[in-house]
Amino acid sequence: MSVRMGRQRINMRSQGGFTFVELLVALLFAGIVMVAAYLVFITASRQYYAQEQIVQMQESMRFALEYVKNDLRSVGRLSVVNGIELGGRVDLVGRDPRFCSTRSGHRAIELLERPQDTPESLIRFGNNLRPDRLRLLVDRSEGVTYTISRVNRRQVLLNLTDQRTQKARESLTRFMYFSDRAYVHIVSPSGQSDLVVAEVRSRGDDEVELRLSDDLCLAGEPALAAECAPGGCLITPVQLVEYAILEATPEFELAPQTDDATFLVRRTLDPVSLEPSEDAMVLAPYAVNFQVWASYDTRSLAVGADPRPIIPQDQDPTDDRGNWTTERESQILNERPQRIRGLNVMLAIRTPREDETFRVAPDQAMAAGDRIGADRSWFELSQDAGTGLARVMTLKTEVETPNMYRGE
Repeated sequence: MSVRMGRQRINMRSQGGFTFVELLVALLFAGIVMVAAYLVFITASRQYYAQEQIVQMQESMRFALEYVKNDLRSVGRLSVVNGIELGGRVDLVGRDPRFCSTRSGHRAIELLERPQDTPESLIRFGNNLRPDRLRLLVDRSEGVTYTISRVNRRQVLLNLTDQRTQKARESLTRFMYFSDRAYVHIVSPSGQSDLVVAEVRSRGDDEVELRLSDDLCLAGEPALAAECAPGGCLITPVQLVEYAILEATPEFELAPQTDDATFLVRRTLDPVSLEPSEDAMVLAPYAVNFQVWASYDTRSLAVGADPRPIIPQDQDPTDDRGNWTTERESQILNERPQRIRGLNVMLAIRTPREDETFRVAPDQAMAAGDRIGADRSWFELSQDAGTGLARVMTLKTEVETPNMYRGE
Protein backbone atom coordinates (compact mmCIF):
# COMPACT_ATOMS: atom_id res chain seq x y z
CA MET A 1 0.00 0.00 0.00
CA SER A 2 2.80 2.41 0.91
CA VAL A 3 4.71 1.58 -2.28
CA ARG A 4 1.65 2.33 -4.40
CA MET A 5 1.10 5.69 -2.66
CA GLY A 6 4.76 6.66 -3.25
CA ARG A 7 4.45 5.94 -6.96
CA GLN A 8 1.30 8.02 -7.19
CA ARG A 9 3.05 10.99 -5.53
CA ILE A 10 5.96 10.76 -7.98
CA ASN A 11 3.60 10.61 -10.94
CA MET A 12 1.62 13.58 -9.63
CA ARG A 13 4.84 15.60 -9.11
CA SER A 14 6.07 14.84 -12.64
CA GLN A 15 2.76 15.97 -14.09
CA GLY A 16 2.75 19.22 -12.13
CA GLY A 17 5.09 21.27 -14.55
CA PHE A 18 8.48 22.97 -14.16
CA THR A 19 9.77 24.18 -10.87
CA PHE A 20 10.80 27.79 -10.28
CA VAL A 21 14.48 26.88 -10.37
CA GLU A 22 14.07 25.10 -13.68
CA LEU A 23 12.36 28.16 -15.16
CA LEU A 24 15.18 30.42 -13.97
CA VAL A 25 17.76 28.14 -15.57
CA ALA A 26 15.80 28.12 -18.84
CA LEU A 27 15.52 31.90 -18.82
CA LEU A 28 19.25 32.19 -18.14
CA PHE A 29 20.08 29.97 -21.11
CA ALA A 30 17.62 31.88 -23.33
CA GLY A 31 19.19 35.18 -22.28
CA ILE A 32 22.67 33.88 -23.05
CA VAL A 33 21.55 32.78 -26.50
CA MET A 34 19.87 36.14 -27.20
CA VAL A 35 22.91 38.13 -26.04
CA ALA A 36 25.22 35.94 -28.13
CA ALA A 37 23.01 36.39 -31.19
CA TYR A 38 22.90 40.16 -30.58
CA LEU A 39 26.69 40.37 -30.26
CA VAL A 40 27.15 38.32 -33.42
CA PHE A 41 24.71 40.59 -35.26
CA ILE A 42 26.43 43.77 -34.03
CA THR A 43 29.88 42.44 -34.89
CA ALA A 44 28.76 41.33 -38.34
CA SER A 45 27.07 44.70 -38.94
CA ARG A 46 30.21 46.58 -37.96
CA GLN A 47 32.35 44.39 -40.19
CA TYR A 48 29.93 44.83 -43.09
CA TYR A 49 29.88 48.60 -42.55
CA ALA A 50 33.69 48.73 -42.48
CA GLN A 51 33.95 46.59 -45.62
CA GLU A 52 31.33 48.73 -47.37
CA GLN A 53 33.29 51.86 -46.48
CA ILE A 54 36.49 50.33 -47.87
CA VAL A 55 34.77 49.34 -51.12
CA GLN A 56 33.23 52.81 -51.54
CA MET A 57 36.56 54.52 -50.84
CA GLN A 58 38.37 52.28 -53.31
CA GLU A 59 35.77 52.88 -56.03
CA SER A 60 35.87 56.63 -55.42
CA MET A 61 39.67 56.72 -55.65
CA ARG A 62 39.77 54.58 -58.79
CA PHE A 63 37.18 56.77 -60.50
CA ALA A 64 39.05 59.97 -59.60
CA LEU A 65 42.46 58.67 -60.65
CA GLU A 66 41.14 57.34 -63.96
CA TYR A 67 39.77 60.81 -64.64
CA VAL A 68 43.17 62.35 -63.87
CA LYS A 69 44.98 59.80 -66.04
CA ASN A 70 42.64 60.47 -68.96
CA ASP A 71 43.34 64.21 -68.75
CA LEU A 72 47.09 63.61 -68.48
CA ARG A 73 46.96 61.55 -71.65
CA SER A 74 44.98 64.34 -73.34
CA VAL A 75 47.79 66.82 -72.66
CA GLY A 76 49.72 65.09 -75.45
CA ARG A 77 50.49 67.42 -78.33
CA LEU A 78 49.55 70.45 -76.23
CA SER A 79 52.76 69.97 -74.28
CA VAL A 80 54.55 71.64 -77.19
CA VAL A 81 53.29 75.03 -75.98
CA ASN A 82 55.41 75.09 -72.82
CA GLY A 83 57.41 78.28 -73.00
CA ILE A 84 59.41 78.80 -69.81
CA GLU A 85 60.79 82.26 -69.25
CA LEU A 86 64.30 82.03 -67.78
CA GLY A 87 66.35 85.17 -67.32
CA GLY A 88 63.87 87.35 -69.18
CA ARG A 89 63.91 85.27 -72.34
CA VAL A 90 61.87 82.40 -73.72
CA ASP A 91 63.67 79.08 -73.46
CA LEU A 92 62.84 77.15 -76.64
CA VAL A 93 64.66 73.99 -75.56
CA GLY A 94 62.12 71.20 -75.42
CA ARG A 95 59.45 73.01 -77.38
CA ASP A 96 58.15 72.13 -80.83
CA PRO A 97 59.99 74.46 -83.26
CA ARG A 98 56.76 74.73 -85.30
CA PHE A 99 54.94 76.34 -82.38
CA CYS A 100 54.96 80.15 -82.41
CA SER A 101 58.42 81.20 -81.23
CA THR A 102 57.21 84.53 -79.86
CA ARG A 103 54.39 83.06 -77.76
CA SER A 104 55.21 82.54 -74.07
CA GLY A 105 53.54 82.04 -70.73
CA HIS A 106 51.61 78.86 -71.57
CA ARG A 107 52.11 75.61 -69.70
CA ALA A 108 50.40 72.42 -70.70
CA ILE A 109 51.12 70.96 -67.27
CA GLU A 110 51.80 72.92 -64.08
CA LEU A 111 52.24 71.68 -60.51
CA LEU A 112 51.35 74.05 -57.66
CA GLU A 113 52.76 73.49 -54.16
CA ARG A 114 51.43 76.50 -52.28
CA PRO A 115 50.77 76.25 -48.51
CA GLN A 116 48.10 78.97 -48.69
CA ASP A 117 45.92 76.69 -50.83
CA THR A 118 45.64 74.03 -48.10
CA PRO A 119 42.28 73.76 -46.25
CA GLU A 120 42.63 74.41 -42.52
CA SER A 121 41.22 71.01 -41.52
CA LEU A 122 44.09 69.23 -43.28
CA ILE A 123 46.71 71.03 -41.19
CA ARG A 124 45.36 71.20 -37.64
CA PHE A 125 45.34 68.51 -34.95
CA GLY A 126 48.68 67.23 -36.20
CA ASN A 127 47.37 66.11 -39.61
CA ASN A 128 49.90 68.33 -41.45
CA LEU A 129 48.78 67.35 -44.95
CA ARG A 130 49.78 69.58 -47.88
CA PRO A 131 48.00 68.43 -51.06
CA ASP A 132 49.20 69.57 -54.48
CA ARG A 133 47.21 71.32 -57.18
CA LEU A 134 47.58 70.33 -60.81
CA ARG A 135 46.74 72.48 -63.84
CA LEU A 136 46.48 71.06 -67.34
CA LEU A 137 45.69 72.28 -70.83
CA VAL A 138 43.23 69.65 -72.01
CA ASP A 139 41.93 69.04 -75.52
CA ARG A 140 38.17 69.56 -75.27
CA SER A 141 37.24 68.43 -78.78
CA GLU A 142 36.79 64.73 -77.89
CA GLY A 143 38.65 63.78 -81.05
CA VAL A 144 36.78 66.18 -83.35
CA THR A 145 38.87 68.54 -85.49
CA TYR A 146 37.29 71.71 -86.86
CA THR A 147 38.29 73.59 -90.02
CA ILE A 148 38.61 77.37 -90.14
CA SER A 149 36.69 79.02 -92.97
CA ARG A 150 38.30 82.45 -92.78
CA VAL A 151 40.60 84.57 -90.56
CA ASN A 152 40.41 88.37 -90.64
CA ARG A 153 42.96 89.69 -88.15
CA ARG A 154 41.42 88.56 -84.83
CA GLN A 155 38.14 87.33 -86.28
CA VAL A 156 37.86 83.58 -86.90
CA LEU A 157 34.87 82.14 -88.76
CA LEU A 158 33.89 78.46 -88.71
CA ASN A 159 31.27 77.57 -91.31
CA LEU A 160 29.27 74.37 -91.19
CA THR A 161 29.83 73.54 -94.87
CA ASP A 162 33.63 73.71 -94.53
CA GLN A 163 33.86 71.01 -91.87
CA ARG A 164 35.48 67.84 -93.17
CA THR A 165 33.72 65.21 -91.06
CA GLN A 166 30.11 64.48 -90.23
CA LYS A 167 30.86 64.56 -86.50
CA ALA A 168 32.41 68.03 -86.82
CA ARG A 169 29.35 69.30 -88.68
CA GLU A 170 26.98 67.84 -86.11
CA SER A 171 28.85 69.16 -83.07
CA LEU A 172 29.93 72.61 -84.29
CA THR A 173 26.72 74.45 -83.42
CA ARG A 174 24.93 71.84 -81.33
CA PHE A 175 27.45 71.39 -78.52
CA MET A 176 29.30 74.02 -76.54
CA TYR A 177 32.84 72.81 -77.25
CA PHE A 178 33.77 76.44 -77.80
CA SER A 179 32.95 78.14 -74.49
CA ASP A 180 32.53 81.86 -73.91
CA ARG A 181 36.23 82.34 -73.21
CA ALA A 182 38.83 79.60 -73.57
CA TYR A 183 41.98 78.64 -75.42
CA VAL A 184 42.02 77.53 -79.05
CA HIS A 185 44.89 75.60 -80.63
CA ILE A 186 45.33 76.48 -84.32
CA VAL A 187 47.45 74.43 -86.75
CA SER A 188 48.19 75.36 -90.38
CA PRO A 189 48.61 72.88 -93.28
CA SER A 190 52.41 73.37 -93.08
CA GLY A 191 52.42 72.43 -89.38
CA GLN A 192 52.82 75.90 -87.84
CA SER A 193 50.75 76.24 -84.65
CA ASP A 194 49.66 78.75 -82.03
CA LEU A 195 47.62 78.85 -78.82
CA VAL A 196 45.42 81.91 -78.24
CA VAL A 197 42.54 82.87 -75.97
CA ALA A 198 39.27 83.22 -77.89
CA GLU A 199 35.72 84.31 -77.11
CA VAL A 200 32.54 83.26 -78.89
CA ARG A 201 31.11 86.38 -80.56
CA SER A 202 28.13 84.76 -82.26
CA ARG A 203 26.66 81.32 -82.79
CA GLY A 204 24.21 80.67 -85.61
CA ASP A 205 22.57 77.66 -87.17
CA ASP A 206 25.39 77.14 -89.64
CA GLU A 207 28.42 79.04 -88.31
CA VAL A 208 30.38 80.08 -85.23
CA GLU A 209 32.37 83.32 -84.99
CA LEU A 210 35.30 83.62 -82.57
CA ARG A 211 37.21 86.69 -81.45
CA LEU A 212 40.90 86.14 -80.61
CA SER A 213 42.57 88.01 -77.75
CA ASP A 214 45.72 88.48 -79.83
CA ASP A 215 46.83 88.32 -83.45
CA LEU A 216 47.90 84.94 -84.75
CA CYS A 217 51.62 84.27 -84.86
CA LEU A 218 53.51 86.41 -87.37
CA ALA A 219 56.77 84.51 -86.93
CA GLY A 220 57.81 81.54 -89.02
CA GLU A 221 57.90 80.87 -92.71
CA PRO A 222 55.19 80.87 -93.81
CA ALA A 223 53.62 82.87 -90.98
CA LEU A 224 50.59 81.24 -89.40
CA ALA A 225 48.49 84.41 -89.70
CA ALA A 226 49.01 84.63 -93.46
CA GLU A 227 48.58 80.91 -94.03
CA CYS A 228 45.26 80.75 -92.16
CA ALA A 229 43.71 83.92 -93.61
CA PRO A 230 41.97 82.21 -96.57
CA GLY A 231 40.90 79.28 -94.41
CA GLY A 232 41.93 75.66 -94.28
CA CYS A 233 43.67 75.70 -90.88
CA LEU A 234 42.54 73.37 -88.11
CA ILE A 235 41.28 74.64 -84.76
CA THR A 236 40.75 72.77 -81.48
CA PRO A 237 39.05 74.04 -78.30
CA VAL A 238 41.27 73.73 -75.22
CA GLN A 239 40.35 73.96 -71.54
CA LEU A 240 42.52 75.04 -68.62
CA VAL A 241 41.65 72.45 -65.98
CA GLU A 242 42.67 72.37 -62.32
CA TYR A 243 42.61 69.47 -59.86
CA ALA A 244 42.46 70.66 -56.25
CA ILE A 245 41.33 69.55 -52.80
CA LEU A 246 38.81 72.07 -51.46
CA GLU A 247 36.60 72.51 -48.43
CA ALA A 248 32.88 71.90 -48.85
CA THR A 249 30.93 74.90 -50.12
CA PRO A 250 27.24 75.21 -51.10
CA GLU A 251 28.14 75.67 -54.78
CA PHE A 252 29.08 71.98 -54.94
CA GLU A 253 25.70 70.41 -54.23
CA LEU A 254 26.91 66.81 -54.47
CA ALA A 255 29.86 67.38 -52.13
CA PRO A 256 29.59 66.49 -48.43
CA GLN A 257 28.45 69.59 -46.54
CA THR A 258 29.54 68.39 -43.10
CA ASP A 259 32.03 70.34 -41.02
CA ASP A 260 35.66 69.99 -42.10
CA ALA A 261 34.72 67.91 -45.17
CA THR A 262 37.13 68.20 -48.09
CA PHE A 263 36.92 66.75 -51.57
CA LEU A 264 38.90 66.46 -54.81
CA VAL A 265 37.40 68.61 -57.55
CA ARG A 266 38.09 69.01 -61.25
CA ARG A 267 37.22 72.54 -62.32
CA THR A 268 37.71 74.73 -65.37
CA LEU A 269 39.63 78.00 -64.97
CA ASP A 270 39.27 81.20 -66.93
CA PRO A 271 42.41 81.47 -69.10
CA VAL A 272 42.88 85.17 -68.28
CA SER A 273 41.74 85.72 -64.68
CA LEU A 274 42.33 82.09 -63.58
CA GLU A 275 39.02 82.29 -61.70
CA PRO A 276 37.11 78.98 -61.53
CA SER A 277 34.00 78.67 -63.65
CA GLU A 278 30.77 76.91 -62.76
CA ASP A 279 31.90 73.91 -64.79
CA ALA A 280 33.20 71.78 -61.91
CA MET A 281 32.97 68.13 -60.91
CA VAL A 282 33.39 66.49 -57.50
CA LEU A 283 35.54 63.41 -58.06
CA ALA A 284 36.33 62.13 -54.56
CA PRO A 285 34.40 63.09 -51.38
CA TYR A 286 36.44 63.25 -48.17
CA ALA A 287 39.76 63.40 -50.06
CA VAL A 288 42.59 64.59 -47.80
CA ASN A 289 45.73 64.30 -49.94
CA PHE A 290 46.66 64.61 -53.62
CA GLN A 291 50.28 64.38 -54.77
CA VAL A 292 51.87 64.41 -58.23
CA TRP A 293 55.49 63.71 -59.16
CA ALA A 294 57.35 62.58 -62.26
CA SER A 295 60.14 60.41 -63.61
CA TYR A 296 62.59 62.44 -65.69
CA ASP A 297 65.18 62.00 -68.40
CA THR A 298 68.24 63.53 -66.70
CA ARG A 299 70.76 63.33 -69.57
CA SER A 300 73.06 66.26 -70.23
CA LEU A 301 72.32 68.57 -73.16
CA ALA A 302 75.93 69.75 -73.41
CA VAL A 303 77.68 69.53 -76.78
CA GLY A 304 79.25 66.10 -77.23
CA ALA A 305 77.23 64.48 -74.41
CA ASP A 306 75.64 61.08 -74.85
CA PRO A 307 72.30 61.71 -76.63
CA ARG A 308 70.67 58.58 -75.26
CA PRO A 309 67.99 59.05 -72.55
CA ILE A 310 69.07 58.55 -68.94
CA ILE A 311 66.24 57.72 -66.53
CA PRO A 312 67.75 56.89 -63.12
CA GLN A 313 65.91 55.05 -60.38
CA ASP A 314 64.14 57.11 -57.74
CA GLN A 315 66.45 57.14 -54.72
CA ASP A 316 63.54 57.37 -52.28
CA PRO A 317 60.38 55.82 -53.77
CA THR A 318 58.44 56.46 -50.52
CA ASP A 319 58.38 60.26 -50.87
CA ASP A 320 56.40 62.51 -53.23
CA ARG A 321 59.36 63.62 -55.34
CA GLY A 322 60.70 62.08 -58.52
CA ASN A 323 64.13 60.89 -59.61
CA TRP A 324 65.55 64.41 -60.04
CA THR A 325 67.13 65.72 -56.84
CA THR A 326 65.32 68.89 -55.82
CA GLU A 327 63.73 70.43 -52.76
CA ARG A 328 60.35 70.93 -54.43
CA GLU A 329 58.96 68.78 -57.23
CA SER A 330 57.36 71.77 -58.94
CA GLN A 331 60.79 73.33 -59.54
CA ILE A 332 61.67 70.58 -62.02
CA LEU A 333 58.26 69.61 -63.39
CA ASN A 334 57.28 73.18 -64.30
CA GLU A 335 60.65 74.24 -65.73
CA ARG A 336 61.54 71.06 -67.63
CA PRO A 337 58.26 69.45 -68.75
CA GLN A 338 60.01 68.09 -71.86
CA ARG A 339 62.05 65.84 -69.56
CA ILE A 340 58.98 64.05 -68.17
CA ARG A 341 58.86 60.35 -69.04
CA GLY A 342 56.17 59.23 -66.61
CA LEU A 343 53.89 60.68 -63.94
CA ASN A 344 52.87 59.35 -60.53
CA VAL A 345 49.60 60.36 -58.88
CA MET A 346 48.61 59.57 -55.28
CA LEU A 347 45.19 60.15 -53.71
CA ALA A 348 44.11 59.63 -50.09
CA ILE A 349 40.52 59.51 -48.78
CA ARG A 350 39.26 59.34 -45.19
CA THR A 351 36.13 57.86 -43.66
CA PRO A 352 33.29 60.32 -42.98
CA ARG A 353 33.38 59.70 -39.21
CA GLU A 354 35.92 58.76 -36.58
CA ASP A 355 36.23 55.20 -35.30
CA GLU A 356 36.13 54.95 -31.50
CA THR A 357 38.14 51.73 -31.61
CA PHE A 358 40.91 53.31 -33.71
CA ARG A 359 42.86 55.50 -31.28
CA VAL A 360 46.53 54.84 -31.99
CA ALA A 361 48.35 55.09 -35.34
CA PRO A 362 51.99 54.03 -35.79
CA ASP A 363 53.20 57.28 -37.34
CA GLN A 364 50.98 59.76 -35.50
CA ALA A 365 53.76 60.78 -33.10
CA MET A 366 56.31 61.22 -35.90
CA ALA A 367 57.32 64.57 -37.35
CA ALA A 368 55.32 65.52 -40.44
CA GLY A 369 58.40 65.39 -42.66
CA ASP A 370 59.20 61.82 -41.59
CA ARG A 371 55.79 60.36 -42.41
CA ILE A 372 55.33 58.30 -45.57
CA GLY A 373 52.35 59.61 -47.51
CA ALA A 374 51.50 56.29 -49.15
CA ASP A 375 51.31 54.61 -45.72
CA ARG A 376 48.97 57.16 -44.15
CA SER A 377 46.16 55.36 -42.29
CA TRP A 378 44.67 57.99 -39.95
CA PHE A 379 43.12 61.44 -39.84
CA GLU A 380 42.27 63.50 -36.74
CA LEU A 381 38.89 65.23 -36.80
CA SER A 382 38.62 66.13 -33.12
CA GLN A 383 40.93 66.05 -30.13
CA ASP A 384 38.10 65.23 -27.72
CA ALA A 385 38.89 62.21 -25.56
CA GLY A 386 37.45 58.91 -26.74
CA THR A 387 36.47 60.02 -30.24
CA GLY A 388 39.16 58.00 -32.00
CA LEU A 389 40.59 58.61 -35.48
CA ALA A 390 39.13 58.54 -38.96
CA ARG A 391 40.61 55.85 -41.17
CA VAL A 392 42.49 56.77 -44.36
CA MET A 393 43.06 54.76 -47.53
CA THR A 394 45.66 55.68 -50.15
CA LEU A 395 45.90 54.72 -53.82
CA LYS A 396 48.81 55.42 -56.15
CA THR A 397 48.92 55.08 -59.93
CA GLU A 398 51.46 55.62 -62.69
CA VAL A 399 50.84 57.27 -66.06
CA GLU A 400 53.18 56.79 -69.00
CA THR A 401 53.53 59.88 -71.19
CA PRO A 402 54.71 58.64 -74.61
CA ASN A 403 52.52 61.23 -76.33
CA MET A 404 54.23 64.21 -74.73
CA TYR A 405 56.71 66.15 -76.84
CA ARG A 406 60.29 65.18 -75.96
CA GLY A 407 62.13 68.18 -77.29
CA GLU A 408 64.34 65.98 -79.42
